[in-house]
Amino acid sequence: MRWGILLAALGVACYIVHAVLLNHYLRKLAPEVLARDPGVPSQRQSRVSLVQGVTPRWVTLLGLPALPLLLLGIGLIAIAFLVTVLR
Repeated sequence: MRWGILLAALGVACYIVHAVLLNHYLRKLAPEVLARDPGVPSQRQSRVSLVQGVTPRWVTLLGLPALPLLLLGIGLIAIAFLVTVLR
């Protein structure tokens, strides 16, 4: 149960840190990506800028394990709960 909670919390922390750092680097290096212009239809420019290297690679890689860690943590919590109930 402790490992599940730890992994789920680590997944949430990775996601939050990734989002904060991504927002920071986009505001610093490419503010036009986050600018909202009501006259221009919404476009997905953030994906283009991420591929072109606006953000450091380690910031992008930090967000990758977030969802698998969260799902693994939830799975471990569910398994521990089932083992406890079935005893």
